[in-house]
Amino acid sequence: MHPEYSATLMDHFRNPRGVGEVADPDAEGRVVSEVHGDELRLTFAIEKSRVREVRFRCRGCVVAIAAASAATELLRGLTVAEALAMTDDDVVSALDGVPEAKRRCSLIVSETVRAALGGFACPSSGT
Repeated sequence: MHPEYSATLMDHFRNPRGVGEVADPDAEGRVVSEVHGDELRLTFAIEKSRVREVRFRCRGCVVAIAAASAATELLRGLTVAEALAMTDDDVVSALDGVPEAKRRCSLIVSETVRAALGGFACPSSGT
């Protein structure tokens, strides 16, 4: 393992949160990194314009998996607009830092959130 990985990052990698898929998701996104091949899929349950549940599937390196895990915790409870405003810096901060050389591996999270929620329109029913 990389000696610069924080204990928080390693905990998210070893004990990932939010693994799996939301049944009958309201939104979903999948991104494959053209640079290094990491693949992330996020599925969302949206209720009253808020993220009620989010789950992930990731094939990638330690940082990509840890970032996806941390993102599920960050995203839960946010409005769709707040989720779309989440940045790579937010994910890196939640992991107590990512070595500069590996930051590109965490970028897949914000890209996938935008892919999933960028076109999300809340129906008039309020869900």
